[in-house]
Formats: sequence, structure tokens, C-alpha cells
Amino acid sequence: MQRGACDDFWRDVSSTRLSQLGEVAEYPAASALSRSSIRNKEEHLQSSLAALRDQRRGEVEAIILAKKAVEDHYSETEHALIAAIALLRTQSNELAPVSRLPPEILSLVFASLSYTQPPRQLHRCKDPTQKSFWVVVTHVCRRWRQVALEQRCLWARIQIPMGKAWARAFLERAGSLPLSIVQDQASHYGLLENRVLQFVTKNLPRVKDLQICIPRAHMFQAEQVLQIPAPMLESLDVKFPHYVPADDGILFGVHAPRLRHLRIVGWRFPWTSPILQDLVTLDLHYTSSYLCHSTDLVPLATIISALKNVPQLEQLAVHLALPERDATANLLAELPSLTSLRVTGMMGNTLLFLRHLIFPPNVEVSLEVEN
Repeated sequence: MQRGACDDFWRDVSSTRLSQLGEVAEYPAASALSRSSIRNKEEHLQSSLAALRDQRRGEVEAIILAKKAVEDHYSETEHALIAAIALLRTQSNELAPVSRLPPEILSLVFASLSYTQPPRQLHRCKDPTQKSFWVVVTHVCRRWRQVALEQRCLWARIQIPMGKAWARAFLERAGSLPLSIVQDQASHYGLLENRVLQFVTKNLPRVKDLQICIPRAHMFQAEQVLQIPAPMLESLDVKFPHYVPADDGILFGVHAPRLRHLRIVGWRFPWTSPILQDLVTLDLHYTSSYLCHSTDLVPLATIISALKNVPQLEQLAVHLALPERDATANLLAELPSLTSLRVTGMMGNTLLFLRHLIFPPNVEVSLEVEN
């Protein structure tokens, strides 16, 4: 009895559900159906289910397309309104007195800002208000941005504290112009890491002005950089915080034909290098630690012989770079183009050095004697 009641229950449920689908009005008892009719009925229901699913899928796709069309419409309208607002702001900016400045004047102003407002340690700065530098002029208005981007010389001066992303942007905006790579002297020595030396190495063939400070941990890599040919280099300012000896003749692989200005701090200058011959400015500034390496002192005869081959030298500065011994005999170096001479060192060394120089009487001479 219980089994018969359960069968009756499920038969009633099935009949009710099929009636709700509208597929059958009266569902006969299972005993009244043959196997073939049951199979046909099941196939019919499966077909109805597939059609229902297809209909649902089609309606969902239509809803999605309609939603996308609505979103596109509002997006286009929004962009049109933003463009209209930008145009009104541009027209408003054109009425300002500063907009009367020609692009040439704006370029000079931006160039001045690039020196007075250089980038700081942007990649380490947590305060967003301290990350601004002269590039903010490109965010003032459309005209200023256009003028700044068109002046490639503004982007050819790459300062190392700006970080990798900005350096890459500057390289792209500088185009094919020769580069100036400068490390901010106010930064710490640790800022110059391997990736910076790699950046300098990669771009050295197109660098015309290089100013860097080498920390102790990267001296070996830096010496390797200084051995790479630099065909475009015109000015070099390199500083080692500690004395570093060097072999003669390795500087830039003896190939820096345009080098005219050289300043070296803390690194023994290769006096026999051919790159010395075309220099106009030479500034050798050794730290006091250099005096502790007496075996590395360059003979005065070598220095005077090298200066004899630089008649076009206009500015010469020597700080703690003169030996004590006199091995020059009657050797003299004539510098007819010299306009400025600065010497710092021991009294005897300084006087001995001056005895072997011949220069015009109107040269500005500065002597500093140290004990």
C-alpha cells in the first residue's frame, strides 16, 4: 500500500509539471504507454528544452548587445563633452597674457626650469607633492605641452635621480639628439647602482656630456664604462669619493675625438692618453687620500711633457696632484691660450710646477698652499 501511494504521488507531480510547461494536457498512466511512445515523448521534450535554451541564449545575447550599444552611446557622448570642455578651456587659456609669448620664449623658460627645478629621487619619494619637477609645465595646458614636447633639446638632458621610467621617456622624446647624462651631486653615492651604469654604457656612444659620481661598490664597473669609445663626448665630469688608481691610455679606449672639457676627482688621470691633446679645460681634483698613495704619483716630467702637447688649453686646475721630486731638468710647457690657472698643493710642489710653465701675463692665477 505504501509503495502504491508513493507511485501515485510522483505520477501526480510529473503530470503537474508537464502541464505547467504546456506540453501535455492529460498524461496517461505509465501502464497505458508503450516503449516507443515514451521514447517519442522524451525526444519531443528534449527538443523543446533545446529550443528553450536557444531562445534564452538569443535573448541574453540581444540584451548584451543592447547594453553595449547604450554604453557606447554614453561613452561617445561623454568623450564629446570632455572634448568640448577642453576646447573651451583652450580658448580661455588663449585669452591669458602669457599665451602671447611665442614658442621660442616658452622654450627658453622651460630650458631654464630644467636646471633650476631638476628631478629629485622620484623613485624613492613617498610624498606625491615632492615628486614634481620642471616636467609639470607639460600638464599646465595643451599649448605648453605641445611646445615642450616639440623641443627635443629639453629631453636630451637626463638626470639619474629621475628613475628608470622617466629616463626611458626622456630618451624617447629626445629622438636622435646627443644626450647629456647628469647625476645630481646632491644625491648620495649609493644612488648610482649597476642599472645606472648599464644605462650609461648602453647610451655612451651618443652622449655628449657625462657627469657622474661613482660609489666605492661600483668602481670596477665604472672603470669598464670609461674604457668604452665615446665618439660624441664633449665634456666629462667624473667623481670618485675615494682614490682610484688607473693605467695609462685606457680612457675611452683612446677614442674620444670631441672631448674638450675634462674634470676628474679622485681618479688618477692617464697623462699619456692621446685624448689629452684636444682638451680646452682640464680640472684634476684629487682628495687627500691620494697623498697616501705616494707610489702612484705621476712624475712631474710626465705632466709637463703632456702639457706641452696641449697648446690650446685655456683653463687648467690641479688640486693635490703634483709630485715632490724634480725630474724635469729644463723641460718647459708653453700654454699660449691659457686664461685661468688654479693650483692647490704643497708649497714646494706648487712652486716647482710653476717654474716649468710658460703662459701669458694676463692669466688669472689662483694658488692655494696646504701643509
